[in-house]
Order: sequence, then C-alpha cells, then structure tokens
Amino acid sequence: MEIRERLGDQAGIASGYGNLGDLGQLRGELERAVRLRVSALAINIRLRVPEAAQGLAQLGELRTKMEADRFNAALDRSLDEASKANLLALLDDVKHDSVEDELGSPDDLYGIDTPPAPG
Repeated sequence: MEIRERLGDQAGIASGYGNLGDLGQLRGELERAVRLRVSALAINIRLRVPEAAQGLAQLGELRTKMEADRFNAALDRSLDEASKANLLALLDDVKHDSVEDELGSPDDLYGIDTPPAPG
C-alpha cells in the first residue's frame, strides 16, 4: 500500500483497501471492514470505475451481517453526515444481488465524499 500511495496509484490503493476489507470481514472485524470498503468505494467512485458497484454490493452485505446501529456507527467514523446519508440511500435503493445491473455505471454513485485514509 505504501508504494501505491507514493506512486499515486489510486486504483491500486482502492484495490488494497478492498482486499484489506475482505480480510477484516473474514476475521470478524466488521467495523474495520466497513471503514476500508468505504475508502475503496470512494476512490472507485472518484475514478468512475465499475468496481464501485461491486464495492456498494459488498457494503450492502456487511450492512446485512451487522446490526443497523453497529453499521451506522462504523459509517459515522468514516463519513461526514451528508456522505453517510447518500451512501445509506444508495444501499436502500439497490438490490445487492444485482448492483451492477441496476446501476450500470459508477456515475450514479456520486454524492459520497472521499473519507480520509483508514488508519
């Protein structure tokens, strides 16, 4: 990740955050997984790449696995209120088993500001 950050490889950084989110989820560290996947999603939205739809689906899966209060608390630590509201609205509007079919393009995902890098 450090090398990707020094090189400015935003797609690689997003991929790294997504992979770390996967690892966090496998380890049961769901709040950490949310934080990392939100970071990956924000970068992918900014880059306008199709991976944004996949990231939204993964966050939807995490939301389903976690209690609403716990998921929302994780978002509170990652996003400002407006971005959190936009993300929750997207998650409410999208069927997670067919995110890419429904969204078609990551352009539909705008309104989520890039959070600071997870630490």
